[in-house]
Parts: sequence; C-alpha cells; structure tokens
Amino acid sequence: MRRLWTDPRLLAWTLAEIVAFPLIAVGKLRRHRKGYVSEFDLRRWNVPELGASAPNETSAPRVVFVGAGPGELVMIDRLVAALLVLRPDVEPVFCLRDLPAIERLQRKRPNARFCAWPFDFLVPVARWLRRERPSLVVFVDRFRFTTFACGVARSGARLALVNGRSRARTSRLYRLAAPYYRWQIGGFGLLAMEDAESEAAIRPYAAPGACVVGLGSLKADAPHSEGGDGSLERWLETARDLPIVAAASTLDEDEEGIVFDAYESLRAERPARLLLVPRDPARAEGVADAARARGLAVGRRSRGEAPADVLLLDTFGELRQAYGPALAAYVGGSFGKGGGHNVMEPLRWGLPVAFGPNPGNFAALQRSTLEGGVGTRIRDASELAGFWRRFVDDPVARETVAARARALCAENDGASRRTAEHLARLLPPPCEGERSRDGGSLAPR
Repeated sequence: MRRLWTDPRLLAWTLAEIVAFPLIAVGKLRRHRKGYVSEFDLRRWNVPELGASAPNETSAPRVVFVGAGPGELVMIDRLVAALLVLRPDVEPVFCLRDLPAIERLQRKRPNARFCAWPFDFLVPVARWLRRERPSLVVFVDRFRFTTFACGVARSGARLALVNGRSRARTSRLYRLAAPYYRWQIGGFGLLAMEDAESEAAIRPYAAPGACVVGLGSLKADAPHSEGGDGSLERWLETARDLPIVAAASTLDEDEEGIVFDAYESLRAERPARLLLVPRDPARAEGVADAARARGLAVGRRSRGEAPADVLLLDTFGELRQAYGPALAAYVGGSFGKGGGHNVMEPLRWGLPVAFGPNPGNFAALQRSTLEGGVGTRIRDASELAGFWRRFVDDPVARETVAARARALCAENDGASRRTAEHLARLLPPPCEGERSRDGGSLAPR
C-alpha cells in the first residue's frame, strides 16, 4: 500500500477532503436523517471482517463488485452468473455500502463473500485494499468516488465501470474540471456505459487504450422470473381482489406525500390498492406511520401482514418480482434533488411507467420511454392520479403499452453477457487446462 501514501495527487486530494470535512459532514447528516444509516457507520472506517466473509487464501482472481444497495445487487447477481460461465476460477465478492443490509444478506447467502464499502478517504481505502487484495474492482452504476477509484488503480488492481451513466449536467462538469476527471477516470480499463449518449460523454476523459463502449442496461437484461420461494407471489395474490398500482424507490416523506395524495384521489373514485416500495427498507416504519396518519391501513411484507390499502414492500431484493400484479407503476427519486431510478424493471413486466420532473441520472432512458409511448412524466399528485386512473380503467391501453415496453426491453437483452465478456478480458489469464462452464478451454491462446 506504499504506492497510495506516496502518490502526490491522492495526498493532495486527501488534504482537500480534510479541509472540506464540515461540508462533507453536512451532506452526510442530511442523508442520515433520511434514513441512510451507513453514512455515519464507523465500521466503514475500520472495514472489519464481516462474519465468515474473510478473503479466501487462494490464487483465484478476486473480483469485487461495488454497489450502493439492493438495486445494484440485482445487476451484480446477473453479472456474476455470466462471468462465472466464462471464468469459473474467479472469486466474486459483493461490496455494499449498507452494513445492516450486508448482515441480512449474509444470513440468506452464507456461502457468498461480502465486504464493507469503505469511506472515500485514504485511510479506510488503504485498509480495505490491504484486506481484500482485489484483482479487479467493478463499480456498478456510479464511479465518482475519487479516493476509492484512484486508490484501486494506484494499488495495481484493474478497475472497471459497468452500467455507467452520464447526464448533461455532468458532461458540463467534465469540461470545467477536465484534469480532475482525466485523473479519476483514467484508472479505468473498462467503461461500459448504459447508452450511446453516456459513452460519448465520457470517452474524451478515458485513458489511452481503455475500452469505452455502450453495452445496454444490465437492469433491463435481468429477467423478472428469477429467484424467490413463492411467498411474495402468495402474499400479493391475496391482494388481487382489487386493482394494484405501484410506487417504487421513493426517497423521502415529501415524495411519499405526493404518492399518498395521488392514491387517495384514485381510491376516492374506484377501489384500488397501493404497492409502496421505499428505496431504503430501513425507512419502512416511518412510511407506515405516515400512511396510517392518513387513515390508510397498511400491510407489511416483512411481517406477512394481510392485504390492506397500502401493501408495504419493506424487504430487500423482491421489487422486480413484486411488479407482476400491478397495472401501472410510478418510479421514484425524480422529484426535488433526487437522481431518479431505473424504470426498466416495471417495463420488463410490460407496465406503463411514470416518473417525476427531474430526469436525474436517467435522462436518456426516460426519453426513450417517452418516445416509445410507454413512459409518462408527471409534475404533481394530480397528474400521477390521472396516470394511474387511465391504466386502471383501460385494458386496451395497457395491452398496447405492454407490447411497446417489451420491444424496448428487448434492445438490452444480452447486456450481462456482453459486459461479462469485457470484464473477463481484464483478468489475468487462467491456468493451463482450466475450462469454462460451457466446456471451452480457458487457457490463453
């Protein structure tokens, strides 16, 4: 790790972080108040061993997939499966930011390797690298974690971004701070972007020889039929006596207030149920209290409660399955300063989707849904109620949208396989004689 502590740019950046710490702490406090408990979890400073998840003492290439939460975990699972077909010798590691989520996932996946996402500061990053010893670190969706990304590159490990996105505002920042972005992005050997617009935005800042390519959306490639023991379907089946509308990945009480206003307007005219999925399940108790304060009955999935006005999905990893019985879906994170969320999961079910006025990180994808006739941009609760009302009342409109949505999703089929093929090229060659899971030789040619 000596190379980290002798890198003048990393040291200068660390000094800048120390000077800016009061501003950084304010931002973390705001997120913490919204329920993001890991913002001040000091275990991310010490990056301890988590249960039985210590690194294995093997020569296998260790590929660490870095994702913020359960939304990224869906993509990581698909990508790991595709990569293991090509390189069954690799050791996949799941690196998440939310440590309570890791602890829950460890109980469900006792044989999987998990590790904590370190604070983006030189000391915890150095500790993380010393403990994990990665061959390849793969950032999923997001990559602007300067110390983490540059520290990985400086340590000698390979670095990749998958399902990357860029928006117009970020492109302007790239131009204004070009030397900084060339330093940060220059460590990536692979920049696999979600669409051509993102690919064009980031290409000028990549290092010579880096692979910059648009490979489609990993989330759109994830089939909705994977996983589960059937309990979610049974829970939702008992609620299908009424039409179900969905609101998923909501960020805070303000956005949920818009959702509740729209739902109350809808149910004043026709009976319906609301499937509500907060982005962070840790906020579920507050969301349930807000619904009850409006006189709405709540049934929580984690407690197996009976169907009610509001079906509160407060578990990890079940959202993509839960869309099945819904007739239309609002995808949150697009009001206020939210960065938006991916609309591809409901589209996989053929659902019409709505989103708020702020495109955030998904401008190109939202534009595709608008042009394809499957997306609707709403500005307030009244428009959201009207969106739901239209598709609850009109089965012909639902069938039309379903056909268009599946055609749009088909454009991303195979994204996981294509991305895994590019990741495999960043790994050291396998030992002579090893074979892929499809029977082909893994030895270098």
